[in-house]
Amino acid sequence: MCQPRTKCGGGGAARPKNGGQNMCRLGGDTTVGDPVGIADGQSYFSWVDFSLDTSAGRFEFQRSYTSNDDFWGLAGDVVGIARPFGPSWTRPDASGVASANWSHSLFSFVLDRPGAAGRPNVWTVRRWDGSILTFDACAPTSGCFAVPRDEALEADAKLYQAGNVFTLYDGGRRYLFGHNVGSRWFLTAIHTDQWSGTSTAPIVSSITYATPANCSSGPWLQYVNLGDARQLKFEYSIQAGGVCLRS
Repeated sequence: MCQPRTKCGGGGAARPKNGGQNMCRLGGDTTVGDPVGIADGQSYFSWVDFSLDTSAGRFEFQRSYTSNDDFWGLAGDVVGIARPFGPSWTRPDASGVASANWSHSLFSFVLDRPGAAGRPNVWTVRRWDGSILTFDACAPTSGCFAVPRDEALEADAKLYQAGNVFTLYDGGRRYLFGHNVGSRWFLTAIHTDQWSGTSTAPIVSSITYATPANCSSGPWLQYVNLGDARQLKFEYSIQAGGVCLRS
Protein backbone atom coordinates (compact mmCIF):
# COMPACT_ATOMS: atom_id res chain seq x y z
CA MET A 1 0.00 0.00 0.00
CA CYS A 2 1.10 3.61 -0.49
CA GLN A 3 1.84 4.62 3.06
CA PRO A 4 2.77 8.08 4.34
CA ARG A 5 6.40 8.95 3.46
CA THR A 6 6.28 6.37 0.72
CA LYS A 7 6.66 7.51 -2.88
CA CYS A 8 5.52 5.02 -5.44
CA GLY A 9 8.63 5.17 -7.59
CA GLY A 10 9.16 7.74 -10.30
CA GLY A 11 9.12 10.47 -7.68
CA GLY A 12 5.31 10.40 -7.65
CA ALA A 13 3.76 11.15 -4.30
CA ALA A 14 0.92 9.00 -3.05
CA ARG A 15 -2.42 9.97 -4.59
CA PRO A 16 -5.78 10.21 -2.82
CA LYS A 17 -7.95 7.14 -2.89
CA ASN A 18 -9.96 6.81 -6.06
CA GLY A 19 -12.98 4.54 -6.20
CA GLY A 20 -11.84 2.71 -3.07
CA GLN A 21 -8.35 1.96 -4.42
CA ASN A 22 -5.11 3.58 -3.36
CA MET A 23 -3.70 4.94 -6.62
CA CYS A 24 -0.17 6.23 -7.17
CA ARG A 25 2.09 7.28 -10.01
CA LEU A 26 5.30 5.52 -10.96
CA GLY A 27 7.42 6.76 -13.84
CA GLY A 28 4.28 8.01 -15.54
CA ASP A 29 2.24 4.81 -14.99
CA THR A 30 -0.72 4.53 -12.67
CA THR A 31 -0.39 1.91 -9.95
CA VAL A 32 -2.78 0.37 -7.42
CA GLY A 33 -2.56 -1.91 -4.42
CA ASP A 34 0.94 -3.06 -3.44
CA PRO A 35 1.44 -1.03 -5.78
CA VAL A 36 1.18 -2.88 -9.08
CA GLY A 37 1.27 -1.10 -12.44
CA ILE A 38 -2.12 -1.17 -14.14
CA ALA A 39 -0.57 -1.13 -17.61
CA ASP A 40 2.21 -3.69 -17.18
CA GLY A 41 1.30 -5.76 -14.10
CA GLN A 42 4.72 -5.12 -12.54
CA SER A 43 5.37 -4.53 -8.84
CA TYR A 44 6.84 -1.23 -7.64
CA PHE A 45 7.97 -0.14 -4.20
CA SER A 46 9.73 2.91 -2.83
CA TRP A 47 10.68 3.96 0.67
CA VAL A 48 12.62 6.77 2.35
CA ASP A 49 15.46 5.15 4.31
CA PHE A 50 16.87 8.39 5.68
CA SER A 51 15.82 12.03 5.74
CA LEU A 52 17.32 15.16 7.21
CA ASP A 53 16.33 18.82 7.18
CA THR A 54 19.24 20.99 6.05
CA SER A 55 19.54 24.77 5.82
CA ALA A 56 18.86 24.46 2.06
CA GLY A 57 15.91 22.09 2.28
CA ARG A 58 15.05 18.50 3.05
CA PHE A 59 17.45 15.73 2.01
CA GLU A 60 15.95 12.27 1.46
CA PHE A 61 17.73 9.05 0.65
CA GLN A 62 15.14 6.86 -1.03
CA ARG A 63 15.32 3.19 -1.92
CA SER A 64 13.14 1.81 -4.72
CA TYR A 65 12.25 -1.52 -6.29
CA THR A 66 10.73 -2.60 -9.58
CA SER A 67 10.09 -6.11 -10.85
CA ASN A 68 10.20 -4.71 -14.39
CA ASP A 69 13.65 -5.62 -15.77
CA ASP A 70 13.10 -3.34 -18.76
CA PHE A 71 12.98 -0.31 -16.46
CA TRP A 72 16.78 -0.36 -16.04
CA GLY A 73 17.72 -2.92 -18.67
CA LEU A 74 15.93 -1.98 -21.89
CA ALA A 75 18.32 0.81 -22.96
CA GLY A 76 21.48 -0.91 -21.72
CA ASP A 77 22.19 2.00 -19.39
CA VAL A 78 23.64 -0.14 -16.58
CA VAL A 79 25.75 -2.53 -18.68
CA GLY A 80 29.26 -2.81 -17.25
CA ILE A 81 28.68 -0.84 -14.06
CA ALA A 82 27.87 -1.78 -10.49
CA ARG A 83 24.31 -1.33 -9.29
CA PRO A 84 23.63 -0.12 -5.73
CA PHE A 85 21.94 -3.35 -4.59
CA GLY A 86 23.35 -5.79 -7.12
CA PRO A 87 22.09 -6.95 -10.53
CA SER A 88 18.63 -8.20 -11.38
CA TRP A 89 17.86 -11.71 -10.13
CA THR A 90 15.96 -12.61 -13.29
CA ARG A 91 18.26 -10.80 -15.73
CA PRO A 92 21.81 -11.14 -14.37
CA ASP A 93 24.84 -9.75 -16.16
CA ALA A 94 25.65 -13.23 -17.50
CA SER A 95 22.46 -13.01 -19.58
CA GLY A 96 24.12 -10.31 -21.69
CA VAL A 97 21.33 -7.82 -20.91
CA ALA A 98 22.23 -6.24 -17.58
CA SER A 99 19.44 -4.83 -15.44
CA ALA A 100 18.57 -4.05 -11.82
CA ASN A 101 15.58 -4.35 -9.55
CA TRP A 102 16.68 -2.20 -6.60
CA SER A 103 18.10 1.30 -6.79
CA HIS A 104 18.39 4.48 -4.71
CA SER A 105 17.87 8.18 -5.22
CA LEU A 106 21.57 9.09 -5.64
CA PHE A 107 22.12 6.56 -8.42
CA SER A 108 21.88 9.12 -11.18
CA PHE A 109 24.10 9.71 -14.20
CA VAL A 110 24.53 11.09 -17.71
CA LEU A 111 25.36 8.53 -20.41
CA ASP A 112 27.04 9.55 -23.67
CA ARG A 113 26.14 7.19 -26.49
CA PRO A 114 26.66 7.35 -30.29
CA GLY A 115 23.83 8.79 -32.35
CA ALA A 116 22.44 7.47 -35.61
CA ALA A 117 24.46 7.89 -38.79
CA GLY A 118 25.00 11.56 -39.50
CA ARG A 119 23.43 12.57 -36.19
CA PRO A 120 25.05 13.94 -33.00
CA ASN A 121 25.70 11.78 -29.97
CA VAL A 122 22.83 11.23 -27.55
CA TRP A 123 23.12 12.27 -23.90
CA THR A 124 20.76 10.25 -21.70
CA VAL A 125 20.12 11.38 -18.14
CA ARG A 126 18.96 8.85 -15.57
CA ARG A 127 17.28 10.98 -12.94
CA TRP A 128 17.11 10.23 -9.23
CA ASP A 129 13.92 8.17 -9.72
CA GLY A 130 15.29 6.18 -12.69
CA SER A 131 13.25 8.08 -15.26
CA ILE A 132 15.00 9.10 -18.47
CA LEU A 133 15.61 12.45 -20.14
CA THR A 134 17.22 12.43 -23.59
CA PHE A 135 19.16 15.18 -25.34
CA ASP A 136 21.03 15.57 -28.61
CA ALA A 137 24.64 16.40 -27.75
CA CYS A 138 26.12 19.80 -28.50
CA ALA A 139 29.74 20.59 -29.35
CA PRO A 140 30.97 22.99 -26.68
CA THR A 141 33.81 25.44 -26.96
CA SER A 142 33.32 27.16 -23.62
CA GLY A 143 30.07 25.38 -22.72
CA CYS A 144 26.75 24.68 -24.42
CA PHE A 145 23.18 23.54 -23.85
CA ALA A 146 22.15 20.20 -25.35
CA VAL A 147 19.05 19.98 -27.54
CA PRO A 148 16.18 18.37 -25.57
CA ARG A 149 14.06 15.57 -27.01
CA ASP A 150 10.39 14.94 -26.28
CA GLU A 151 10.48 13.83 -22.63
CA ALA A 152 13.03 16.51 -21.71
CA LEU A 153 10.90 19.15 -23.41
CA GLU A 154 7.84 18.00 -21.49
CA ALA A 155 9.77 18.19 -18.22
CA ASP A 156 11.16 21.64 -19.13
CA ALA A 157 14.62 20.33 -18.26
CA LYS A 158 17.90 21.68 -19.61
CA LEU A 159 21.32 20.02 -19.81
CA TYR A 160 24.49 22.10 -19.92
CA GLN A 161 27.96 20.70 -20.61
CA ALA A 162 31.24 22.48 -19.94
CA GLY A 163 34.64 20.88 -19.50
CA ASN A 164 34.13 17.52 -17.86
CA VAL A 165 30.95 18.41 -15.96
CA PHE A 166 27.28 18.18 -16.90
CA THR A 167 24.67 20.33 -15.18
CA LEU A 168 20.99 19.37 -15.27
CA TYR A 169 18.46 22.16 -14.59
CA ASP A 170 15.34 20.34 -13.53
CA GLY A 171 12.42 21.04 -11.21
CA GLY A 172 13.94 24.15 -9.63
CA ARG A 173 17.25 22.45 -8.81
CA ARG A 174 20.71 22.07 -10.32
CA TYR A 175 22.21 18.59 -10.47
CA LEU A 176 25.94 18.38 -11.17
CA PHE A 177 27.46 15.28 -12.75
CA GLY A 178 31.24 15.39 -12.45
CA HIS A 179 32.44 11.87 -11.63
CA ASN A 180 33.44 10.41 -14.99
CA VAL A 181 33.68 6.65 -15.53
CA GLY A 182 34.02 5.73 -19.20
CA SER A 183 31.00 7.11 -21.04
CA ARG A 184 29.08 8.02 -17.86
CA TRP A 185 29.13 11.01 -15.54
CA PHE A 186 27.73 10.35 -12.07
CA LEU A 187 25.96 12.72 -9.70
CA THR A 188 28.28 14.84 -7.55
CA ALA A 189 26.16 17.71 -6.14
CA ILE A 190 22.59 19.01 -5.77
CA HIS A 191 21.77 22.73 -5.49
CA THR A 192 18.43 24.34 -4.76
CA ASP A 193 19.08 27.57 -6.68
CA GLN A 194 18.47 26.34 -10.19
CA TRP A 195 20.01 29.16 -12.23
CA SER A 196 22.62 30.70 -9.93
CA GLY A 197 26.25 30.16 -10.76
CA THR A 198 27.10 29.72 -7.08
CA SER A 199 25.21 28.40 -4.10
CA THR A 200 25.89 29.16 -0.46
CA ALA A 201 23.63 26.37 0.81
CA PRO A 202 23.48 23.32 -1.46
CA ILE A 203 21.48 20.33 -0.27
CA VAL A 204 24.36 18.06 -1.30
CA SER A 205 27.68 19.91 -1.62
CA SER A 206 29.65 16.93 -2.89
CA ILE A 207 29.51 13.17 -3.44
CA THR A 208 32.66 11.06 -3.50
CA TYR A 209 33.01 7.57 -4.91
CA ALA A 210 35.47 4.77 -4.15
CA THR A 211 35.70 1.02 -4.76
CA PRO A 212 35.76 -0.96 -1.48
CA ALA A 213 38.31 -3.75 -1.14
CA ASN A 214 37.32 -6.96 -2.94
CA CYS A 215 34.36 -5.30 -4.66
CA SER A 216 33.86 -5.18 -8.39
CA SER A 217 34.52 -1.88 -10.12
CA GLY A 218 32.11 0.86 -9.12
CA PRO A 219 30.97 3.46 -8.90
CA TRP A 220 30.27 3.02 -5.19
CA LEU A 221 29.10 5.88 -2.98
CA GLN A 222 31.66 6.64 -0.28
CA TYR A 223 30.67 9.98 1.27
CA VAL A 224 27.74 12.31 0.77
CA ASN A 225 28.51 15.77 2.13
CA LEU A 226 25.42 17.78 2.93
CA GLY A 227 25.34 21.53 2.56
CA ASP A 228 25.54 22.34 6.26
CA ALA A 229 28.71 20.37 7.05
CA ARG A 230 27.07 17.04 7.85
CA GLN A 231 28.31 13.87 6.19
CA LEU A 232 26.90 10.44 5.36
CA LYS A 233 29.27 7.50 5.06
CA PHE A 234 28.33 4.40 3.08
CA GLU A 235 29.53 0.89 3.89
CA TYR A 236 29.05 -2.32 1.92
CA SER A 237 28.77 -6.04 2.46
CA ILE A 238 30.66 -8.24 -0.01
CA GLN A 239 28.79 -11.02 -1.77
CA ALA A 240 30.00 -13.85 -4.00
CA GLY A 241 31.72 -12.76 -7.21
CA GLY A 242 32.72 -9.35 -5.90
CA VAL A 243 29.14 -8.08 -5.81
CA CYS A 244 28.80 -5.50 -3.04
CA LEU A 245 25.56 -4.37 -1.47
CA ARG A 246 24.98 -1.23 0.53
CA SER A 247 24.77 -2.35 4.17
